[in-house]
Amino acid sequence: MQQAFLNLRLWAVAIFAIFMPLTAQQAAAQAPAQLPSYEEVAPGEPTVIDGVWRLRELNKQVLIENGHVIALEGWSHMIFWKVDQGMVTSTSLTQVDDGQFMAYDILLQREMVWKL
Repeated sequence: MQQAFLNLRLWAVAIFAIFMPLTAQQAAAQAPAQLPSYEEVAPGEPTVIDGVWRLRELNKQVLIENGHVIALEGWSHMIFWKVDQGMVTSTSLTQVDDGQFMAYDILLQREMVWKL
């Protein structure tokens, strides 16, 4: 019984040793997100929520200013893209109801609903 458990552990270590470098390479191969910087985007209209906010899902800070959402901290978006500080992640932010806003998410290329 102990011999079978030892063999199983050896197999697990061997598999881990083979595949671990692949996951490290995938993480290092993240491409920079194809997002404009805040200097490249014309300012929109100011909103009532302009200011610094923390995105709950990412635990990262963004600046909402003149209808745009600008990354103040970098993060990995899914496993594919790396969002850097100063990149505009969403545009056309407008209020649609009390505590509810609509914006165009540039990475996902679709409208997103923001709720306070």
